[in-house]
Amino acid sequence: MSKGREETKRERERDHYWEKLRLRASERRMSKGSEETKRERERDHYWEKLRLRASERRMSKGSEETKRERERDHYWEKLRLRASERRMSKGSEETKRERERD
Repeated sequence: MSKGREETKRERERDHYWEKLRLRASERRMSKGSEETKRERERDHYWEKLRLRASERRMSKGSEETKRERERDHYWEKLRLRASERRMSKGSEETKRERERD
């Protein structure tokens, strides 16, 4: 196997590992919180599962990813980052309200 293919295989394995960790974290979050946040977590969990499936498909590929696939992955990573930033600011407001309520 060429060096380039071996590197992409390792990258896919690493990415798959992180997708599995994200899915586990999502499952833990599913068991916490109010009904509104529960719906949000269910939606997030759904997307985490889809990402894991995509990661599994990449794992099964023997050849290098195409340029289009890398561009698509980069686009989704940017969207995920923006969504994560929104959740972070929203989450801090929710926890602040919960502390005030208690």
